[in-house]
Amino acid sequence: MTTIVTHTIKPAGGGHFSSLNAWEAGSLALGDPGYPGPISRNLTALDQIEVAEVYSGNNATTGYLYLGSFTCDATRYVVIRAASGHEHNGVWDTNKAYLSGALLRYGRNLYSYTEKMQFKSTDNNPTVQTGDGYLTVNTAIFDRCLFIRTNNGAVGGGVISSANSYSVYPCTDIYRNCIIIDNGTTDYHFGFAVTGGKTLRYLEIYNCTILIAPGASWNQAIYSSGGTITTQNCYLGGNGAYYNDGGANVVYNKGANDATKSTDAVTPALRSIPSTSATFLNVTAGSENLRPVVTAGNKLLDNGANLSGSGVTTDIIGTARPQFGAFDIGAFENDIPICWNYTARYKGSNKLFKASGCGPFPKTLQVPSNVDTSTGKMVDDGEFISPDKYKVI
Repeated sequence: MTTIVTHTIKPAGGGHFSSLNAWEAGSLALGDPGYPGPISRNLTALDQIEVAEVYSGNNATTGYLYLGSFTCDATRYVVIRAASGHEHNGVWDTNKAYLSGALLRYGRNLYSYTEKMQFKSTDNNPTVQTGDGYLTVNTAIFDRCLFIRTNNGAVGGGVISSANSYSVYPCTDIYRNCIIIDNGTTDYHFGFAVTGGKTLRYLEIYNCTILIAPGASWNQAIYSSGGTITTQNCYLGGNGAYYNDGGANVVYNKGANDATKSTDAVTPALRSIPSTSATFLNVTAGSENLRPVVTAGNKLLDNGANLSGSGVTTDIIGTARPQFGAFDIGAFENDIPICWNYTARYKGSNKLFKASGCGPFPKTLQVPSNVDTSTGKMVDDGEFISPDKYKVI
């Protein structure tokens, strides 16, 4: 039976390790299954799952954190997750678990989950790089994470980089319920940069919000020179949503339920949605508050596809999906009902009535059988029926 081995990462002290760097380079403690030996070990041979449980504070030191020495498979893998009570709430928060000032690199033969973490880069490096020049095979899954790049002077690169220069093996990165922001205002900034020109690179992005500050040119949500990129239920900000720099080596499976700031969305009704207060609350330079405004005209609400089959069952802060019957687009699932007011007319009558309520906007009203539709009065007591007596279908 597979054994779960958990190590606590506490920057303030008191845990097994004080940083993710120290954890990755550290050794198993007396009492750990597999002791003695390194933390970066052959999990497949040992039949183990390694969990790094991350507490509040900056969990990196300097340079980069390289997870290249683990050996894993789909059932014996590495987990990096924020500890309970130390998760972000959908905004950048240094009082919670985060990693800043070090590039997180995922290496070869690695199967990993990263959950509810925050990553920030303030230089030319991305926040996370999956793969390296000699990558063999890996699968990296990110769920409910924040990725922020804040160097306005940096030119080029992505908030997240999937480099794969030489690999001839399939490698897959999956992002669910994540927010990716690059505030750089110069040219050539991307949310995701998939480089290397290889075909066996697979990037799947579900229910993510990607905001790229407008530069003079380029500044795309996703850039690729190779591989297959699948998106669905995403808000893709930037001057463009998808950029192909590899010709036949790039395949974009564009989601019919993706919304874009540009004109790139597959569905015309989801094109040219601005990342301003008209669509999001408090989205300004440097803001990470991306909850959708609750109005009946917001096209991000209830216009997503059901992605429960792809592992999307909550939003970035754990709200269950769907709410009110359908998935929302982007990282947040709105759990505040849309409220409405309207005037309706009885069928076959010139009598009008007003109704209001909250929830899915009503399309059809069912009038109780004891209402005289010519007068709008109850037959038995002569009183007008109140709007709350009408059933919304």
